[in-house]
Amino acid sequence: MASLFDLNGKVALVTGATRGIGRSIAEELARAGARIALCSRKAEACEEVRKEFESKGFEVLARSCNVSHREDLQALIDDTVRRWGRIDIVVANAAINPYYGPLTGISDEAFDKILAANVKSVLWLAGMTLPGMAERGGGSFIVVGSRAVGGREAAQRAHPGDASAAARRAARYWRHRGVPRLRRRRVHHRAVHRRRRRVYHSLMDLNYSVEEVDFRDTVRTWLSENLPKDLKEKVDRYAHLSKEDLLRWHRILAGKGWVAPAWPKEWGGTGWNVVQRYIFEEELGYVGAPPLIPFGLAMCAPVLLRFGNEAQKKRFLPRIYQGEDFWCQGYSEPGSGSDLASLKTKAVRENGRYVVNGQKTWTTLAHYADWIFCLVRTDPTSEKRQEGISFLLIDMKTPGVSVRPLILMDGAHEVNEVFFDDVSVPAENLVHEEGKGWTVAKYLLGYERMNTGRIGESKRQLARLKEFSSGKLNDLRFRDRLSRVEVELTALEITNLRFLDRMRRSGQPPGADVSMLKIKGTEIQQALAELMMQAAGPASGDEFAAALGRRYLSMRKTTIYAGSNEIQRNIIAKMTLGL
Repeated sequence: MASLFDLNGKVALVTGATRGIGRSIAEELARAGARIALCSRKAEACEEVRKEFESKGFEVLARSCNVSHREDLQALIDDTVRRWGRIDIVVANAAINPYYGPLTGISDEAFDKILAANVKSVLWLAGMTLPGMAERGGGSFIVVGSRAVGGREAAQRAHPGDASAAARRAARYWRHRGVPRLRRRRVHHRAVHRRRRRVYHSLMDLNYSVEEVDFRDTVRTWLSENLPKDLKEKVDRYAHLSKEDLLRWHRILAGKGWVAPAWPKEWGGTGWNVVQRYIFEEELGYVGAPPLIPFGLAMCAPVLLRFGNEAQKKRFLPRIYQGEDFWCQGYSEPGSGSDLASLKTKAVRENGRYVVNGQKTWTTLAHYADWIFCLVRTDPTSEKRQEGISFLLIDMKTPGVSVRPLILMDGAHEVNEVFFDDVSVPAENLVHEEGKGWTVAKYLLGYERMNTGRIGESKRQLARLKEFSSGKLNDLRFRDRLSRVEVELTALEITNLRFLDRMRRSGQPPGADVSMLKIKGTEIQQALAELMMQAAGPASGDEFAAALGRRYLSMRKTTIYAGSNEIQRNIIAKMTLGL
């Protein structure tokens, strides 16, 4: 068969390459001049193909590899790079179907093998090889899907020419439609519609270094030894966490120096890079620690560090760090939620103070809070609604501040209405310039949405769901939903690592496309809560099943808070896609 490509000097890695379409693809690439690294589960089959290819004058490396095992894939890639110094083409062909028959009869073991070999292996290969291709300015990542039959049907259908014909069809498809190509240091996934193109940064690295793995192990060990058992048990039972519970864990981390890793070292930060901070946050979620309330540590503090004056930093940052002040966020108002720029709470400056009147709503944990940071309108005459808004820090003990509870449908008191009636606020509590509060708000929202993915927490919930739902795995619909959630969570983790990698290189806060984390992260959280409740069953009457029901109801709010997911999609469409 004549070659369809000129690949002299290129290195191609092909999985599942000792028979069928995988072997034909590997031979076609070798005929085009590529050096071939191939693998299969059976060592003897690899050796047989190696000898055959070498007899034809091809350069080949062959080794046994189970693509369901990440370490096997990494070893194959390491061997290839050691021998030839690069990988230009990856063909992810290895697949497994350990079961032929009605879907209703598939076993749990077979289902897990299919998921690992056919889905996870592709994601692992992509993370291990695409960054290296991009650094060299070119390459291809190809996923091959083929229809498989088994038993007598396979014997009746098999034909010696099938593999060669399939290779020719695949080659034509790569050449004319489907080859993901790396050009000009960008990855272009070119499909049928050429105008639709996804672009990724060329230097993305999704793998943890040896130092980062050691760091993760250190964090994991310390957390397991220092997380109080009673707090962990409360989190595991989805029990109510009091203000004292939240602050106790906050102060344990503060004592270790780990409560505010992202802060500058001079204010108590750890000096960790963004990947280490991500690992830390993931481990907190995975171990089942109580949440660190973000309003002070991850929202107000970054604003003060960026826009606050020295007096404000010295006054507020140490108290936030030590857990002496509990903060809440005063953004949403009746009629001004997603359309926040329409807010009506007024602040009039009089004799060196602001007099504040208005109302905030859906204010999380305001009944615990000592302070609230608020967006207020200081200039109602501005032509643009985003202008004339200021950012104020208000003591919740000030006369005129009142808090009224809003009880959620799970029966919990988590959010509140906050009323301001002639509340007097010192002018030195203004952050940044008067009328420039919208600039502060936009800066803060990027950090808020970066924290809504909660990947570590979702990974813990997924592991627990698998354990809890073992009796439901014969339900094909349930098992399908479970596998979909697991794949989506893996994809979300990779997306989050992309953002972290970009932040590490640029030193800039996340942009508008960070809304993807908020959208998918909250949808996964809701799906996990729903599957947990389904696993418990409607007839369950124990306390834990009741807690699962309350948690399901509580999770309904996640796609609404921090800007509804519908608004997040509009942000992506406008700011990222330019629609």
